[in-house]
This record gives sequence, C-alpha cells and structure tokens, in this order.
Amino acid sequence: MRPDGTAACWGDDSEGQASPPEGERFADISSGANHTCALRPDGTAVCWGDDSEGQASPPEGGRFVDIGAFGDSTCGLWMEGGFRCW
Repeated sequence: MRPDGTAACWGDDSEGQASPPEGERFADISSGANHTCALRPDGTAVCWGDDSEGQASPPEGGRFVDIGAFGDSTCGLWMEGGFRCW
C-alpha cells in the first residue's frame, strides 16, 4: 500500500488481481493465487480478480479487523469476534 492508503499492485493481471479499484483507500491488503482482497478503514472488505470459487465475494455487511487471501479462498476476522472464510 502507498502512504495514502491506495493499493499498488503489479505482476500477473490475467484475472484482474493486480487491478485494484480506483481511488479506494485501504487499511490492510492480501493477495491469493488470482484474487486480491483488502479492508477499507471502516472494516468492510472488497476483493477483485478471479471469483470462480467465490473467493472474491466477501460477506455482505461484514466488518473485519484482519483479512487473508490464500490460493482460492479468503478469511477474515470479524470485528465482533470469530472468523469467516469464503
């Protein structure tokens, strides 16, 4: 991430995994095999790239304190406690 919170991605972009949303600011970012997920400052998750296994479709309305993208899955720690994977 850049100092202003925007994402800087490079490398293979065959699935759009290196093309973050324009103008978005993030508190955390993680990349999987062909997708990338990030947390906005308010804890909501946003993902881009390959979604063939649902790995780039975070739960609606969820707010997280941490996020991790791995291979074809993503997990996040809920602000309220516990975790959720997709």
